[in-house]
Amino acid sequence: MTESISVQYASRVSDDLEAFFADGFRTDSVQKSGAAREAYVFFHQGDDGRFAAAVDGYVLGRDAYIKRLMVAETYRGQGLGKALLDRVESFSAEKDCRAVWVDTLTYQAPDFYTQNGFREAGRITEYCGPHDRVFYNKEIH
Repeated sequence: MTESISVQYASRVSDDLEAFFADGFRTDSVQKSGAAREAYVFFHQGDDGRFAAAVDGYVLGRDAYIKRLMVAETYRGQGLGKALLDRVESFSAEKDCRAVWVDTLTYQAPDFYTQNGFREAGRITEYCGPHDRVFYNKEIH
């Protein structure tokens, strides 16, 4: 039966497809859990107007999730990452969240999160070659 169904491939998610996912998950979450997913993004721009650091994610129910956090290489070590985490935590507290969640790979910045009060909550070993995927959370209430 599924042989007649055409399934297509794309190397990136188009804006239309992103909207399809967002609308579907938002509707599904609200209908089944009563909790709406609220997206957030915080960023810092350098003197030249270019992005120096940014974080995005969402709040769902009583938890906040960091999807991506990036500090441009030339701005690392200046406290921008910590400032972004602090802003996510204060935003999450305003939303009455109990915790902030994030995951990272062991070659990225796991020490950054533990130094900022996050605790390891789970791990998938050898997720990306020899590197583990590590899940962290930080209780804020």
